[in-house]
Amino acid sequence: MNNQKKRNSFKKNVLNKSANAIAVLALGSIQFMGSSAFAVNGLMKTHFGNAISQTEQTGSTSTGDNNPSGTPKVQYYGGPVIPNVLIHAVYWGNAIPSNIKDNAPDFYATITQSSFMDIGKEYSTAGIVSTGGQSTNQVIGRGSFGKTVEITPSVTNKSVIDDSDIQAEIEKQINSGALPAPTDNTLYMISFPKGLDITIDDGKGGKATSCQQFCAYHMGFTTKSGKNVFYGVMPDMSSFACAFGCGSGSAFDRFSVAGSHEIMEAVTDGFPTPGDKPSYPQAWNTDDGQEVGDLCQSNTATLTGGKVEYQIQQIWSNRTNACTTQPTYSKQ
Repeated sequence: MNNQKKRNSFKKNVLNKSANAIAVLALGSIQFMGSSAFAVNGLMKTHFGNAISQTEQTGSTSTGDNNPSGTPKVQYYGGPVIPNVLIHAVYWGNAIPSNIKDNAPDFYATITQSSFMDIGKEYSTAGIVSTGGQSTNQVIGRGSFGKTVEITPSVTNKSVIDDSDIQAEIEKQINSGALPAPTDNTLYMISFPKGLDITIDDGKGGKATSCQQFCAYHMGFTTKSGKNVFYGVMPDMSSFACAFGCGSGSAFDRFSVAGSHEIMEAVTDGFPTPGDKPSYPQAWNTDDGQEVGDLCQSNTATLTGGKVEYQIQQIWSNRTNACTTQPTYSKQ
């Protein structure tokens, strides 16, 4: 498969290992997983804001510089990370649910400036060289929210669109100036309207469909002009299928948990593994292609932003050998 087209998604049931496997998070009956399913280790809850207070996690809370297990579970394969993520909230047309329009910008602004993003520092690539000899020499820090953009897709009469359509539309909107030009930090988080199904290759010669086989995903591709583009796909979470299979709570709870999963995975692995054997230009993966969110499926937490609390997912830390929302460096 062309390395310009990498993919990572939330997946239901077990996918066979293949060249196009999709990565996922476990929420209800739908799982975020790598090339194969893995167990959910129960629910962890942590309350934190800009200053971390981790009082309810049942795993390790060590902030030492060494991974207690010895060999890191997640390894570096030489590809790019996103150093200071700049999220643009992109609305696919004018029919985005009001709960997304009302809450997504503040959620993105809150999470990118919270200590949740400090977890990413341990996945910086500065001074680290992959076994293949590659390194991007980048340092991961906190990010920011850019702007909200409502695009007018060139094709509006479809009830089903494929990831290939999304990539083509993103490039078209960038070229027209409707979307801000991509930089090494840009992440387009794209929300979609009700009634629009999204498909992506399922790794078995067929297609996986939103809210049936996956909840959300992130991907990266390279434009014809040579620019890397990183984006997340966020289907409508209020449908019956997503309400049944993509977690509990409100539709926006499901959105924010899936969003936190995809944001941190995009930050630490801009080009997800196209299968179960990661290699350059992948960044941080297990040896079978799972990412830092996949290892913590269904471990949720609460992010406090001002007077609002958002449900998010915990992230795997090599340093503590556990799922966490606590930064693993004693000094930030």
